[in-house]
Amino acid sequence: MTDDLDSRPTPKELTRDLLAALGVVRVISVDDDHVQEAQQSKEDVLGAIRANTIDLVLAARMVLADEDDADAANMSADEVRDLVDQSWDELDDQARVGLTQAALRAADAEEGTVETQSPSVSGNNAALLALPEILADVAEFVPMGLNEWRGSGQILLDDPKPTLLLFDRSFEREGGSETGGDELVRGVLSRSDRDHVYVGLLTHTATDLGRETEIAAQISEGLDSTRPVIVVAKSRLQDESFPEALRVVLFASEIEAFREHLVKSMSQATETAVAQLRGVEKYLLFASIEAARVEGTYEPDNATRIASAFARKSLARSLRDGDFIAGVMTQLRRAGAVRLYLDGAIKPAALAEVAWDEQFETADLLSSLTLPIEVGDIFKVHDLHGVGKSKGADRYYILLAQECDLSIRADGKRSNDLTRVVLTELRQTVFNEGKPAPLKENQAEFGPLQKASSTPWRVQFAKQIVVPTLALDACVVSGTGRAVVSLDAQVPSTLPGSWTTRFAKIQAEAKSLIGTYRGMETALSSVQGMTDHVRLATKHVTAAVLGTATKHKDGLTAKIDVENSRIEFGIERYARLADGSARGLLSLLLQHQSRPAFDGKLFYEADLPR
Repeated sequence: MTDDLDSRPTPKELTRDLLAALGVVRVISVDDDHVQEAQQSKEDVLGAIRANTIDLVLAARMVLADEDDADAANMSADEVRDLVDQSWDELDDQARVGLTQAALRAADAEEGTVETQSPSVSGNNAALLALPEILADVAEFVPMGLNEWRGSGQILLDDPKPTLLLFDRSFEREGGSETGGDELVRGVLSRSDRDHVYVGLLTHTATDLGRETEIAAQISEGLDSTRPVIVVAKSRLQDESFPEALRVVLFASEIEAFREHLVKSMSQATETAVAQLRGVEKYLLFASIEAARVEGTYEPDNATRIASAFARKSLARSLRDGDFIAGVMTQLRRAGAVRLYLDGAIKPAALAEVAWDEQFETADLLSSLTLPIEVGDIFKVHDLHGVGKSKGADRYYILLAQECDLSIRADGKRSNDLTRVVLTELRQTVFNEGKPAPLKENQAEFGPLQKASSTPWRVQFAKQIVVPTLALDACVVSGTGRAVVSLDAQVPSTLPGSWTTRFAKIQAEAKSLIGTYRGMETALSSVQGMTDHVRLATKHVTAAVLGTATKHKDGLTAKIDVENSRIEFGIERYARLADGSARGLLSLLLQHQSRPAFDGKLFYEADLPR
């Protein structure tokens, strides 16, 4: 076992921290499992362990001391069986009854091992075994059935001690319905004198987050309560994500208040910005349009900067509301102190996607809005000449250059008449035995490039290619993200004014290049009996005319289609890195290029063994 695994908190430790954060001292579990016959059979339990029909980790943790709980995940079936066999007489009645009940339920169901069992077996068994073990010595654990709850449960809640209340959903064993727990949850949440009670529905019928949300929505319909309904899958007690769900139960009101505070603050900021924009003088709006024309930006984008400053300041002020900080934020900081998303713990499914969207703009957005080229634009370079096995693999590059050098001015040109730019290569991080290769001085890591993968990528500052600006500009004006220039194409309506002028210049440049190529192609076509040589010569002529490469491995490939008046470069805009990250990489690139250089050594001594 590694040191990292040894240092990971157990579910019991996390649960203890969460309950302590709110001072919860009592946990009531209302489940019809708690009214089953109290049998104790070591033979049935050992048989279930041998057949792997009850969860081995949960069974082992019922026996192990708290400090040894982490060892349970590495124990074999034989080790768990021996552990239970030797410790059976030392277990309390509740543990022996729970193990026996789980073993008998699995045997009666005849559904095979834990992995193949339905949630009604594996999920219910998980709650039966895990809850008492997790809550032992953490809080007073009060198990009861439906009838006992109806008789004395509400009386218990009259005592204002902070209480966690977990209802099962189905009470069919006690003559109730399969959704009887829904009404029990609604009944508690609808009362105004139960603020000291944190209530959740713990059920095997919720098999994942989507189903949890769906059931919660069903229970919430028509419910008059400021507190949200929280549903937790019993299977979370098997995959150790129960503490994460418990945090949602305990801080349900606060996290919803947090959400509403964000929404309200953003709405107020937007209203402030709109009010300011409505009051802006027409002369100032004309000035912003002129500035956009000169700088080569989209005119409305530039004008919104007038209002964005007010929005930014209003948002910062609203987010820091004193009452919110003293109430909701103080409570949530207690929850946040229990760090549940560390050391490989299961993270929310949407987390990676949200993080990616915060760092990148997608190709679809860039192309559909015909957004101009900017620092941080990422391009995919593909092979236009290769076919089948000879086709080269796609490569990825990032544009790192000064923004002022890339900007298109009012005359459709760049201020420095830039015709070629450098792209820096991106590569996936290489892993050896699960660990990333050491980061070199000429590399920088910036996270996952591909939305569907968690593999980080690195910028290779020493690996670059030079490409014509015509190719990158074509990625913009084509409207598809691909670097294609067709002489019959129409100017996209979403282009900024300066880029509309640039579009006309791109068309004129492409027409001239196609004309130059046409004459050379005509000469080559007259050569007879040397097809392969003519094909190779055509590639070289194309590369010479466009300033590209003849081979994919050497850089950017391209084709000129005289018949259809079309130029295609083997490149497309793939994404855009967020502005702050892109500027940081540009700074690192400049540092790499300006590093001091020294003469190499005249001689090297051999490294001989001593």
